[in-house]
Amino acid sequence: MFFTLKTNGEADEPYSFETTAPPFSKKREGKLAKVACVHCRLSKLKCSGEPQSCQRCRSKQLECRYPSTPRSQRRQPSPPGTPQERPHEVAVEGTAADDDVLTVSSSTRESTNNSSVNDSSLGLDVPEFSTPLNINMMLSDSEYIAPMDTMRPWEQQSFGFIASGCKTPWNDSLDMEDLDLGVAGPECPMEASALPKMGGGCSCLSRVVGTHEALEVALWSQQKLLSDSENMLQHQKKLLLECEELLECNECSALPAYIMLIISMCSRLLETLDGMCRDVTGKYSMEAARATNKAGLFAEEHKKRKNGSDSSDSEEGRRRYGLTARSRKLDDDDERLVLQSLVTARITRLDGLLSSLDQVVSRYSWPAHKGMLRDLQDRLAGGVFNVE
Repeated sequence: MFFTLKTNGEADEPYSFETTAPPFSKKREGKLAKVACVHCRLSKLKCSGEPQSCQRCRSKQLECRYPSTPRSQRRQPSPPGTPQERPHEVAVEGTAADDDVLTVSSSTRESTNNSSVNDSSLGLDVPEFSTPLNINMMLSDSEYIAPMDTMRPWEQQSFGFIASGCKTPWNDSLDMEDLDLGVAGPECPMEASALPKMGGGCSCLSRVVGTHEALEVALWSQQKLLSDSENMLQHQKKLLLECEELLECNECSALPAYIMLIISMCSRLLETLDGMCRDVTGKYSMEAARATNKAGLFAEEHKKRKNGSDSSDSEEGRRRYGLTARSRKLDDDDERLVLQSLVTARITRLDGLLSSLDQVVSRYSWPAHKGMLRDLQDRLAGGVFNVE
């Protein structure tokens, strides 16, 4: 048995129980379903539900209208061969230009045929719309299923190192068969490989990787690197020219790995300049000489080389820097002046290259690149590059 609460607000009577039919009953014993009128539904207020006019509309002298109830329709058996449609599925058809049909399923059940409300009289109709794309095609597209794939750039590009015929300006000068090292040594089996072109026909990445490899090969292959200053000066000049040209590409300069390789090559170049000034003979270094100069051996050796008093090593003394000027013989003082001017010119050019790199790094705010550049600039500004 089911009850409902009933009260009279005007008489201020207590609540009383009134017997009512079950809500799931199909028959209401001739009683009208309590449906709110249009004005109460719009205002979301409680409606008394009198058939002629509710109390609220009567007090405000408004026309009380109840929404019309839909006609009850008998369920007709579906013809054989076609699936039976469920009553809670509503099909929304698109325009004539769209062949797709979007089916919208309702998750609610009707309690009774009399208690349902027709929303068409309230202006709540759902307008027809067309789907711009096929739903199945959209759901099967990888762009909608896995949108985070675009956040993984390492899966989009391939950075495999493949040897190709791309040549760098160092290929001719750093080929192991053509290197004039000034000393007899074994041939190096390594060759500077190149990368395939990447991007819109730009080969800067291939060039910078090939140049970096050629530099490391040249430094490793020279067992008496600092004894042959002329050969090292040529490598330094070509490296500076190559780095300046690589930095002119604005598109590739936006890549942090590209700039890191150039900074690494500048660091190696600064090491060769520092080593050339500290130990031009290839036998003594200034630091080692100061630490082990108890008997004044280094000062005596340096004096002999400068004055040419050692007759047995006179030819070696005249070529202590390893420089030649078109077969013209230069003494030690002239060689030192020439070497000092060449080293100064390369230091000035390296300082300009580091300034250009600093502008690029500051533009993109790369902290690691910025710190490495600061260290190089401090070493360059605080170093004493005097040829002894």
